[in-house]
Amino acid sequence: DSIGSYLREVQIPNLLCHPAIPQYEDVLRLEPDSGLPIIGILRSKIQGQSLKEIIDSRRSTSPSEVLELLKKTLPILAHIHDQTDNRTGHKIVHSDIKPANIILDIDGNPKLIDFGVARQFQPGHTFQHTVGMRGTLDYCPPEQLTGGGVPASDIYSLGVTVIHALLGFMPPELRENWRKSEPFTIPKDIEISKEFTLILRKMIHPNLEWRYQNADEVLDDLQNPSLLVTQSSSWYSWIFGDSGESL
Repeated sequence: DSIGSYLREVQIPNLLCHPAIPQYEDVLRLEPDSGLPIIGILRSKIQGQSLKEIIDSRRSTSPSEVLELLKKTLPILAHIHDQTDNRTGHKIVHSDIKPANIILDIDGNPKLIDFGVARQFQPGHTFQHTVGMRGTLDYCPPEQLTGGGVPASDIYSLGVTVIHALLGFMPPELRENWRKSEPFTIPKDIEISKEFTLILRKMIHPNLEWRYQNADEVLDDLQNPSLLVTQSSSWYSWIFGDSGESL
């Protein structure tokens, strides 16, 4: 599927047409005398660093920087998920949100790259299974391991990406919590607000139905964080128990 991956990598960003999604300018195909053809793609240049490079260089990112990154990245995801491929009538899921695929330009604005494993889904369907996993294991939600994926799957991956940036490393407990079907507990020494903690835990809930379903839901809670602590919703009680555990 390597050629198909290259085609998706070129076609989908140009279809999405968003300033935070770099366009691809050309595809090169070289035919060596022996062996498989070599395919290369030319992307518009971005001046900046990937989030992975930033994490690797200083181990962790401040809560204020991470919150700002989240607020800027969610509208990009919302745009991706809202678009329809006119050829198929299906919506698009990125399927590989991770620090290496978020580039911060010289002004600190995120750019989202690498649509090589992007997949399509039909609105109204929970998700469709395909053959094999798409994405990067550490950032994948459970449903994506069998080839499924919906907008909430990208929300999970972005939540894990944010936690990686906050901690400066990938906590192994993230996947261990799948077996208990409960979200990862943010370490208490990470100085973020109770509201932001709750938002992150809901973003990375391993159970699809208890997770944020789209980027707009996350943005709404980020813009009205005070409502999170006072609301008595079923998912709040389910995640934290009836004891009223502190966020």
